[in-house]
Amino acid sequence: MRWLLSLSILAILIFIGNGITGSYKDSAHGNSIYGVKRNVIQLQDYARGNCAHCHEMHASIEGVEPEPTGGPKEWLVFRSIYIDQFNVFCYRCHRDKSLQEDMPKQYSYTYRWGGYTSLTCPDSIKDAFKFINEDGTPNSNCGSTTGSSHQLTVIKNFIKNKWGFGSKNINPCSGCHNPHKAQRAYYPVGQKGTSPISLPSTHNSGWDIWGDDTTERMSYYNAIGYTYQAPYCYNSTTYEPACNTISDGSNMPDYVTFCTDCHNPSYDGQVSSSQKSNFTNNFQALIYNPDWENTSPHGKIDGTKSDSIKRKPPYTANKNYVLSCTDCHEPHGSPNGMLIRKEVNNGTVDFTAWADRSAWLSLCQRCHNISSNHKSGNPCYQCHMHNKNWYKPI
Repeated sequence: MRWLLSLSILAILIFIGNGITGSYKDSAHGNSIYGVKRNVIQLQDYARGNCAHCHEMHASIEGVEPEPTGGPKEWLVFRSIYIDQFNVFCYRCHRDKSLQEDMPKQYSYTYRWGGYTSLTCPDSIKDAFKFINEDGTPNSNCGSTTGSSHQLTVIKNFIKNKWGFGSKNINPCSGCHNPHKAQRAYYPVGQKGTSPISLPSTHNSGWDIWGDDTTERMSYYNAIGYTYQAPYCYNSTTYEPACNTISDGSNMPDYVTFCTDCHNPSYDGQVSSSQKSNFTNNFQALIYNPDWENTSPHGKIDGTKSDSIKRKPPYTANKNYVLSCTDCHEPHGSPNGMLIRKEVNNGTVDFTAWADRSAWLSLCQRCHNISSNHKSGNPCYQCHMHNKNWYKPI
């Protein structure tokens, strides 16, 4: 057993040597008040945030392996890092019947930051990813059979051997979250260290929190010639994400830069035709990666500056608006297709079929005035999309 003790000590020294300990104590997992604490008898005397709540440095504690038994696995965690869409190490805590002591509900972006508190399912990260099966086809979840989620195996394969993630069994959650630095997402103005996300491309160069600095927030677009205007919260004229009077995005991360780290045209060839078909409910269209820089009028391209009368509040000025991806999309999963939120800009959305005009109007009319006979009743995607292959601006 001496070799195991030596290995554990070496791991701790490496942990300290990499400078992780300081930032880990500031993270949500390492916090001494609400941080990780596996609710099992063998660890009851271990402090919140202790590494042992996720990592099993020894085979047992006083002769007994803490629940759940069967570890340790990769990186000495107590269960396999990743098996499939329904079996992820993070789900051991981020779910109902959590191993985490006093685990709060983890509601959707729409609920938490859009103010639509009627959307009580999903209420955990695991449930948010259950809108699809392992192969990407829709799965009945939260009363929906047309929902969508990020496909985790696709993410795992995408980041494999990229940005220093290596080739071992990768936790796809780490594509967006650094487990040793991620923090609770309060997003108060001017306060550093309040974001749960990290750019995947920085995994090999610091992998720091994204959104804690002022240049990493949606308000930064206002300083470089564009306009970010936060949408209304549900049933209100206050603004996301805090549902208060702040409307310039200074209290939320720059999700455009974050999401387009992966979702950009340079990676189109790395997504198979079957994956695109599943993502669009068997209607294959090259919408997987938006061209935010050169084509999308929801991005940096100004569709029509004189169309303010066609826009609904709060988007009434003749400005080149840049939208955040989360203004319309859920980051984890949604009862709607294509990760479309159930609430957008103060109203509900039912996006259940790709080729259905009424589904598109349910979304697009949240911000645009669209007449009933516009374009002979065709679905909006036939003219307006994010990708470079659609040529007509909004």
